[in-house]
Parts: sequence; C-alpha cells; structure tokens
Amino acid sequence: MIAIRPFKGIRPLSHIEGRITDSRTASNPPLLPTINPAIDPKRSLSARFEAVRDRFLSLLTKGYLKRESEPCFYIYRQKTAAHSFTGIIAGVAADDYFDGRIRVHERTLPAGEAYFTDYLDVVKFHSEPVLLMFPDNNRIRQIIDIETRNTPFHKQQMESDGISHTFWVVNNRRNIEQIVDIFKRVAHLYIADGHHRMASAATYAKRMRARDATFVGTENYNYISSCLIPESELKIYEYNRLVRDLNGRAVESFLTELARFCTIHPKGDKPYYPSHKHCISMYLEGRFYGLFIKREFRGKPKGLGELDTYIFEENVLKPILSIQNAHADKRIKFLPGTGDINGVMDMKEWVDTNRFRVGFGFYPISVADLKYIADLHLVMPPKSTYIQPKLRNGMVIYKLDEE
Repeated sequence: MIAIRPFKGIRPLSHIEGRITDSRTASNPPLLPTINPAIDPKRSLSARFEAVRDRFLSLLTKGYLKRESEPCFYIYRQKTAAHSFTGIIAGVAADDYFDGRIRVHERTLPAGEAYFTDYLDVVKFHSEPVLLMFPDNNRIRQIIDIETRNTPFHKQQMESDGISHTFWVVNNRRNIEQIVDIFKRVAHLYIADGHHRMASAATYAKRMRARDATFVGTENYNYISSCLIPESELKIYEYNRLVRDLNGRAVESFLTELARFCTIHPKGDKPYYPSHKHCISMYLEGRFYGLFIKREFRGKPKGLGELDTYIFEENVLKPILSIQNAHADKRIKFLPGTGDINGVMDMKEWVDTNRFRVGFGFYPISVADLKYIADLHLVMPPKSTYIQPKLRNGMVIYKLDEE
C-alpha cells in the first residue's frame, strides 16, 4: 500500500517560467537558484542555502510565484524526438521509504545525502521531484487522458535540446480520490532517478519529527515530492566506461586476460553496438571488439550476476585493470549512452583523441533486472543506468513547512 497525497504546489507565472528553470550558470543564475556549486562558490554553504531561501520568499512576496488554494496533483509530460513520458507529481509518504515499500537500486553517498538534507533544513522546499516508477495501470492512464484534454498551465519547447515540457493541474476532486485509491493498491514503487534526493528528504523528515513536539504525521515534511511514471514509459540507457590505460599491459597480454572471461570477436573498424544482454563492445587502438561473456560468469551471485556492469567490474575492472573503487578512481570515466550506435561513437571519439586508452560499451539494463535487484535489496555498481526522463526543476515547488 503506497500513500500519496495532493499538495498546494507553488509554480511560476507564465511570463517568468523560463527564468525560473532554464539558466544554470554563475554569470546568469536563475531567478530561483539551485545548489549548483558553480553559483557563488566562495560563500559558506549555510550562506548560499540562505540565499536560495531568501530568493524564494522574495519571489513569493513579489507575486512571481503562484500558490494553489487547494491541494492538487500535477501531470508532467516530456517529449523528445523519439519518446514521450507522462507522470503524476505528488507527495509520497516518507514512511513508505522507511518501510521498504519504495525500493532502491543504488547506494547513496553519506556526504551527498547530508549536504542535501542540510539544504532542505534551510530552504524548506523541494523543487525537483524524485522519479519513481510504478506498474502500468489502465485506470491511471484513463485519468491522465481525461486531464490532459484540459489547457496546460505551462508548455514550452526548449530550443537548446528540442525537448518539450508540459504541465497540467489536477484539481478535480473525484480524479484526485481515484488516484489516491489506485496507489493504495500498489505494493511497491521503485526509484528510477533521485536516490540522494529521496534519502535526504526522508532523513529531513526524521530530523523534523525529532524536533516537532506536535508531530502527528500529516505535516508536509512527512511527504516527498515525486513524479510517478508507468514503468513502460521509462527509458533506461547504458553507461559506458572509458579507462585511461591498460594497467601496464601490452594489448596482446590484455586481450589474453580478457579471453578468460569472454569470447572475443574482432570487428575491425566497423562500429559495434552490443546486440543483447551479456555482450560488451570494446574499442581499443582503432579497432572494435565484441566481448561475449562466458556462461560460467553469468548469474553469479544471484541478482547481481544478471548485470553486465557487475560481471565486468568483478572480472575486468578489479583484477585486470586494478580499479578497485570505480566511484573514486580517476583512471575511469563514465559516459552516458544513447541506446544505439551513437553512444558507441561518442566512446570512440574519447579514445581517438587520446584522452583514454580503451572504451567499453554496454547493453542497457532492463526494467525487469532493475526491479529484481531492488527486490533483493541489492545495489548496482556505480553508473549502471542512465534513465530518462530527466525532470524539469522548479516548475512545481513543494513547500515543507506547511500543512
């Protein structure tokens, strides 16, 4: 049973929407600044957090931001050249995270989690929802179809990347009640993107409960701003790996060691994108190779053995290339893929320009394997998935210090 609820969102008026969300540089900061370290890095963290809070309150006072009079849900649709994503923005109970009904597949870093928790403690709002996926549901789809016939409160085509963003307010009480009821029947949600935001918001909820002598559980801080998306609409792309050297090995020696772990198929100068799970593309010294993981290395241990990123890390990165901590080692770079040959060509360019010695391209991890890992309470190796959509920041703001 998943508990979600509508909330009185705060959103920008139409004439300043772009300035709220689009800019991310120190020379031209957005009206509602984020915690981007590039913005005024010489000031203390607390001072920078206070500046964000002050700017937010100033925008409210000046009337640039509109607060809903009644709790609402919001529908967000993002369209790219190839895909359309539609989700519901809602408050999701922190208790569902504490009790394991919201499943995770990544490990959060304590420093990053603490940083964002302290940020929330000062600014008292969420501006970027956590992306959660849920099983496809025909009733939800029908409600979305009905609501998106109405006029959106925001629609914008971004010139820089060609992506469009559209938002609708859901204030029909009957539809709100139906959405809440449907999610009461959902057993689990899965974090697709935003593990640190979720963990930090939950930690902040614990912090506030300890402080609040009148805590009853309905306070806004007990809920986390989230965008709920059907799992069939989620797009999972690969993260490819670039490595600066062969750990002192000659190419022939390196290939010999790789052959213990996989069958190597030379592809010459013809770009190769992995055709299915347990295939890896390698680019080395102007040549492509198909690496086919041998059966004895698959499926062990249970869960993680389904992931090519894990099998590769345990059998190539650590023993052959001596990269024991992929999070911290400067010899490795993670490059987002594209789900097709274009990601492999990006990898090739990095190697051809001598910034890295070798590149490894992966086949995307499936939604089923992501859920399998999460259900086993395991975590993937770092940068195993690159997930879309990437949500728009600042379009619907969730205030934490209100009922």
